[in-house]
Amino acid sequence: MKLLNCLLATLFVLSACAVNTEDPNMLNGDENGGLNALDINNGQTLDRRTYEENPNMLDMGGTRNHVNLESDFDKIREAVALMDNYEVNSVFGDGYTVYVTVSTNEKLSKKQKQREIDNIREAIITANPRYEYKIDLKSK
Repeated sequence: MKLLNCLLATLFVLSACAVNTEDPNMLNGDENGGLNALDINNGQTLDRRTYEENPNMLDMGGTRNHVNLESDFDKIREAVALMDNYEVNSVFGDGYTVYVTVSTNEKLSKKQKQREIDNIREAIITANPRYEYKIDLKSK
């Protein structure tokens, strides 16, 4: 009886691990223009802007008051590019947090690395104070 109960419990648990658990009609953010598609850029132009959905919003001569992530990320890249010996590897955002990966040719101790991360953070915040920044500094 214990063997039968153990076998039934095992079958019950394994039945949840079916081969085809994803519904083909489910929303797939990568294929339907979701933000997940930005992680895999395969050459297509991706619109990263968010627009106001209020039709009563005034049109101010083509300058829309919207958050443009790409221009914010470009400001971050430019701020780091103005500093010597640094190269931006990646910039991506998650809500109000922006993750920046920077590489350098210099070998740095932990104390020097933290000091340089603070300098990079200060330059980025001066260029674009909108976000909270998580900076990773890597040596090549």
